[in-house]
Amino acid sequence: FSSCSAEDFEKLTLNKGGNCLLNIPKPDEAYSAPFCGNKLVDPGEECDCGNPKECELDPCCEGSTCKLKSFAECAYGDCCKDCWFLPGGSLCRGKTNECDVPEYCNGSSQFCQPDVFIQNGYPCQNNKAYCYNGMCQYYDAQCQVIFGSKAKAAPRDCFIEVNSKGDRFGNCGFSGNEYKKCATGNALCGKLQCENVQHMPVFGIVPAIIQTPSRGTKCWGVDFQLGSDLP
Repeated sequence: FSSCSAEDFEKLTLNKGGNCLLNIPKPDEAYSAPFCGNKLVDPGEECDCGNPKECELDPCCEGSTCKLKSFAECAYGDCCKDCWFLPGGSLCRGKTNECDVPEYCNGSSQFCQPDVFIQNGYPCQNNKAYCYNGMCQYYDAQCQVIFGSKAKAAPRDCFIEVNSKGDRFGNCGFSGNEYKKCATGNALCGKLQCENVQHMPVFGIVPAIIQTPSRGTKCWGVDFQLGSDLP
């Protein structure tokens, strides 16, 4: 990385843009020709510790066959320790926020249980917002993800001013192929508007950013220009 790229990457990760790096594929999700020794658990294998030198350091896996050693229950996974399944009830994935729930080992698998979250619509942020797909969807947090930790939701007048226009920067979705204007009562359901913006966002794509003055406040919004083939 150049110093500029490293700085951009740091800004991206500090603004939660690196969350995709936490989506680690399972070892059996291979995308190359299978063979014993590639450190991927291919169909028919129980483990794969890699080359012979690497396998000397693995107490659980038989490197020549990619099978578990006779005494071992497992060789890898969040719920595997010292070749044995962790006891049922062992924490393997902590909750990340108030809309998430922790997951525990079941005592019979090396894998953590599937990642689940609180039911959509459950109140959060002291009843100021609602959970949706594991996140507390409140405006301040969304503004901070885009514009940094000092940003916050703009006043309601900003939402009304911008989202009543019915264009790419302010709308309540689509009506056919046209942007739909927000009625005054639905303005908060339209495009997110923020204030107290101190730096521009860093994304993998270049967004279009608009600033709209409204009653002494600068309203900031973003359009990501994903193309007509994406919703």
